[in-house]
Amino acid sequence: KTVIDSVFEDITEAHPLLDAINFMATGALVEILVSIQDGRHLSTWDTLTSEIVTELTAGFSKIDLSQKKLSAFIPIGKAMLDLGPAWIDRYIRTILSEAIANGLEKGIIDGTGVNQPCGMRRDPNSSLHPTNGYSILPAVPFTSFSPENYGGILATLAVGPTGLYRTISEVLLVVNPVDYFTKVMPASVFQRQDGSYVTNIFPFPTRVIQSVWVPANEAIVGIGRRYFMALGTAKGGRIEYSDEYRFLEDERVYLTKLYGNGKPLDSNSFKRLDITNLKPSYPIVINKPYVDTTLSALTGVTISPAFNKAVHQYTATTANATNTITATASDAEATVTATLNGTVANLANALTWTAGQNVVVITVTNGTETAAYVLVVTKS
Repeated sequence: KTVIDSVFEDITEAHPLLDAINFMATGALVEILVSIQDGRHLSTWDTLTSEIVTELTAGFSKIDLSQKKLSAFIPIGKAMLDLGPAWIDRYIRTILSEAIANGLEKGIIDGTGVNQPCGMRRDPNSSLHPTNGYSILPAVPFTSFSPENYGGILATLAVGPTGLYRTISEVLLVVNPVDYFTKVMPASVFQRQDGSYVTNIFPFPTRVIQSVWVPANEAIVGIGRRYFMALGTAKGGRIEYSDEYRFLEDERVYLTKLYGNGKPLDSNSFKRLDITNLKPSYPIVINKPYVDTTLSALTGVTISPAFNKAVHQYTATTANATNTITATASDAEATVTATLNGTVANLANALTWTAGQNVVVITVTNGTETAAYVLVVTKS
């Protein structure tokens, strides 16, 4: 059983891209209306008796779904079914399911539009060449995931085909596995001071998907829900078998097929990125010398709590009319000044208390850095 399970783990690949786009079961439909304003249909405010003036029909576009067929087959000797392990049947079905998943993913990323979907790398609004299909989107040079650089790319996605702005909560970044590990990962990883790493650091929510169907030195960034895939069958396709097709060869033939078609809803929902010169990320560290603005001692009255240079608030009680408060800076280069009840006071002289609470603010200045200590003295 362990060996059998391992076989299926090796065959079945992850296809997260298929979970990130907009699939819709359309049956035998050949055309469908979709919104080109991405939800930005706008009604008009006016008085209760005003004429209704807003017509929304201009916000839709017709997509031709003339469905295509994705198919594959594999024969297997029936003797293996009769004499071999019982899992051979399931093994073949798993291979065919993966064939459908890989065919879907390849079409969604780089389908030409000729007897197959129009892929994310292509412009669905360009003219359809009978052989080469839709035009490939121009590649945008991309060198870093800095907020300015990445934000500039994503800002272009936020403008719909009619010029209206649209909100984006997440984007897909599709890249082949080799480029992910050699380019995208080094550009989106940060090492903490303790040596541990933080991965997938992007200035905007980004879902990274590795796909073997993306060409080298290239990535696709876009809005996943703006890719529309219409299916006449289930996403996994339909699997059938026949014992008659190769009866004399004593073989069972398995067939899988899927009917569907898809394309980006507009030419501005996905961008091709040229990541040839994508740079690794390096944390920006500002080396700033430590400036000591603490006190090493505060005497003259009994304070509470006991003095600690990290504690900046103290209280004291006194029955005296005056006390001399001495505040000593930790750094000999620092200067110490004070105020008493908001008035500048000279700590070289005794401070005169009034009945009740007296607030002494002691400020330590060292260069451009300052720190304050507060002492509240209650005169009884």
